[in-house]
Amino acid sequence: MAYNFDNRLKQEIITLSDDNYTDGMLKINGIYYQVNNPSKFSMGDTVIIDDVIGNKVMLVEMGDNDDLI
Repeated sequence: MAYNFDNRLKQEIITLSDDNYTDGMLKINGIYYQVNNPSKFSMGDTVIIDDVIGNKVMLVEMGDNDDLI
């Protein structure tokens, strides 16, 4: 059974910035992931990673600043 290291990213809370988000791609730990539905996100948004499909596509949902505890 293979372990998917990207599963550790589930439920990670991230604030999108110039350092980690561009053109629908999210950079985490030096790896770029394609974001599902990138048009609904913009700089400064706080997002929660719901799932990683393979190591290319991430499904994210909107969070809020209260999630950053």
